[in-house]
Amino acid sequence: MWVAVCGGVVVDVGFGPDPPYALQDDVTATKVARNVADFLEGAVQRVEAPLFWDAMPPVHAEMMRVLYENVPWGHVVSYGELAVLAGYPGAARAAGTACRHCPFFPIVPCHRVIAAHGRLGGFLGRPDVKRRLLEAEGLGPFPIHTPDIR
Repeated sequence: MWVAVCGGVVVDVGFGPDPPYALQDDVTATKVARNVADFLEGAVQRVEAPLFWDAMPPVHAEMMRVLYENVPWGHVVSYGELAVLAGYPGAARAAGTACRHCPFFPIVPCHRVIAAHGRLGGFLGRPDVKRRLLEAEGLGPFPIHTPDIR
């Protein structure tokens, strides 16, 4: 896993091979990477990190900011509910696109956004990963009821 930081804010997070650009050793990146690892191991329920929201189109950034700030550990929202919470009713597909292209997963918990009627949804072709992350938060079996967090 790697975390890219520029000017003290996270601009990208990735898994697997090295990123397509050079990374500098950075105290913020090291701290955030350690916190992400703790999150994935279930040791913490939220990763606090300064995020460069301008890395995303404005509508997507607002949806991801709302998700990051308002959907806590152990809760889910549907794509449609996320769109409404962000001020874009009827934009469920845009919420899905925002999750799919979010450069900050898992800092921004895109796995907590599910399809209508409690179905998991796609999750980059890896619904098994989404299921494991949600089960680690005490959710499931699926489909599940989505509580109203408004």
